[in-house]
Amino acid sequence: MNLFLQLLAIGVVNGAAYAVLATGFGLVYRTFGVFHVAYGALTVLAAFCFYALVTLIGLAWWPAAVATLIFGMLLGCLIELVFYRPFFYKRSSPGTTLVASLGLALVLQNALALIFGNEIHTIARPPSQVILFGSVSLTAIQLWQFGICSLVLCLLALATRSPLFKRFRALEDNPELLEIHGWSVRKHRLIVFALSGA
Repeated sequence: MNLFLQLLAIGVVNGAAYAVLATGFGLVYRTFGVFHVAYGALTVLAAFCFYALVTLIGLAWWPAAVATLIFGMLLGCLIELVFYRPFFYKRSSPGTTLVASLGLALVLQNALALIFGNEIHTIARPPSQVILFGSVSLTAIQLWQFGICSLVLCLLALATRSPLFKRFRALEDNPELLEIHGWSVRKHRLIVFALSGA
């Protein structure tokens, strides 16, 4: 029973992180119908950005996390502008965009392998404090991870009621109608990819 509770606690912590990643992927897919396969490679790229900022440049964790968040947003915007936008305006089929996204993912993965190598990279840190909840033990880092991911998910859940997310839904259904009402499709596409990247 103790092992089950321990594994359940670790699963909930990791599940919160996966839920944030799935939300970023789903935001692009639900809004544009783009199966953003490259999203996984972009996530790994952001992780290596954090790794480089901490280990190579020597930044502390919090400034590196904020810089990585900004990097993810800018990378999302760049991918939209350079890669996905031409497909959108040429009215390419979802299958074409999917194959192109898969190609982008492969290019990014191989570029990362060339730069950082294929071995596992870790960030040196002092031992984390272990906190006990009865028979379940979690580290302070796991609790921070769960807390931040839960906060992000709650904020996104609240944001779905905002006028911006209503326009995202309109963008999904009828982009032309959104422009008729005076809203820029290009700007909203950038916002979606920036949020997804973050």
